[in-house]
Amino acid sequence: MVEAAGGSRESYTLWADFWKAPSHPTRLRILEALREEGSLNVSQRVARIGIGQGHLSNHLACLKISGLVQTQATGRLIYYSLADSRMPPLLALGESIFSDHGAGVATCAVAPVQGQSGHHRAPSALVLHENHAYGEIPSLKAGDFARQDGNDSLGLALN
Repeated sequence: MVEAAGGSRESYTLWADFWKAPSHPTRLRILEALREEGSLNVSQRVARIGIGQGHLSNHLACLKISGLVQTQATGRLIYYSLADSRMPPLLALGESIFSDHGAGVATCAVAPVQGQSGHHRAPSALVLHENHAYGEIPSLKAGDFARQDGNDSLGLALN
């Protein structure tokens, strides 16, 4: 699609927007659950995901509008499933790549381009300690991140 559109900025923007739907942690959990368990209704999904029904329904609506999930009504219940057979291998590939490169992803910092205001920077950009090169990043676990004083970015605690 991007190449067919001539590789324009607009086509890349639209392609980047495609990745926003599955990139939210809750929506990614929903997609993973659908990949692993198949079709379930909202009540069953609430029990498995552990969030409120309204919250879950909003995320499912986003995934449906994006074309990533589909619905099937059975009586009064609506069942959700993956809409595209390419999603399970895409999710598996993403999981595999993340397992190999997760530490690098977790330390990716986005800095403002010179001449642009700071609002272009990701609000939770990670700052890697200057003494650690990319290849020396240790395994990350919960609790490795701490807010830096006087800064809107997160610092990675490397020992």
